Amino acid sequence: CWFPLFRKALCDLFVLFFLQFHSLIIAYLRLCEQTLERCAPLLFAGKNFREDNAANTKAAARQIITSTAASHRQTATEKGEL
Repeated sequence: CWFPLFRKALCDLFVLFFLQFHSLIIAYLRLCEQTLERCAPLLFAGKNFREDNAANTKAAARQIITSTAASHRQTATEKGEL
């Protein structure tokens, strides 16, 4: 009987169609999410956390550089190079 083979083929086609359709939906949702993220950023009331983090990182880098430079200057002074 050919019906079981036909039924299996239909089920396989349905599964393939569903998987392709599902991946298209996921791709479309990602595209919408990226578009909204870039074109319509969310605004929050209050402090800007990115600016605060950048300022903290900059201050930490400045402290490291100045302490390193100071220690090199002190070492050079002790050796009599300055």
